Parts: sequence; structure tokens; C-alpha cells
Amino acid sequence: MATVTLEEVSPDLQVMLVTGKLEHAELMALIAEYGPKIRRHLVWDLNQADLGSLSGDEFHMVAALLLKSLTNRVPGGKTALVATKDLTYGMSQMYGTIASLSQLPFSYAVFRSMEEAMEWIAA
Repeated sequence: MATVTLEEVSPDLQVMLVTGKLEHAELMALIAEYGPKIRRHLVWDLNQADLGSLSGDEFHMVAALLLKSLTNRVPGGKTALVATKDLTYGMSQMYGTIASLSQLPFSYAVFRSMEEAMEWIAA
């Protein structure tokens, strides 16, 4: 079970910190709960997360739910996924590709550091 906190860095930027093993049902519940709270940019801090139990099919389901859940988010927002561990980084890359193919109206990128992610968000 994962621990998740949502930090508001600014009115346009939230950071979602995920710690521990994140299961599919848990991820879907997070999106349903926090999705309406995201306004423009989001950084997923996955440095302490374990995404190893998630599958490609489950990531497709996540993208489909996001289309319905991000009701207050401004189109053109950016989502950065930050992961230092190789497995989590690779899983994040896979999700970014799925999200892009799902025609979500947001840009996705994966980074190894928070600094890189924040620079991309600010650009």
C-alpha cells in the first residue's frame, strides 16, 4: 500500500509524492480523489514509489479515467513524472507514451530529478 500526499507549490502547480507499492486499484482511487484538484501542472514524485505491479493494460485504464476525472484542469498543462530507480523510470516512460497516444490534452515527460522536472514545467 502506498502513501500519497498532494502538495500545492503554487496555484498552478501541485506535487504528488508517492511512497511505497502502488497497486492499480489504489492508483485509480487516487485519480478519482485528486484529479479534480489539479488545475494546471502536476509533478508525480515517484522516487520512493514501487510501480512494479502495474501493467500496460492498467495504464490504459488510468489514461481513460483521466479523461473523465481532470475536470478542473486547464488544457495545455504539463505532467512530469520523476523517478530515479530504473524500473520506476521505465514504467513512467511507458505510461507517458500511453497517455500521449490516448490524446489527453496535457504534455507528459519523465525525468530523473525534481530539478529537471521543475525546469520543464517552468519553460
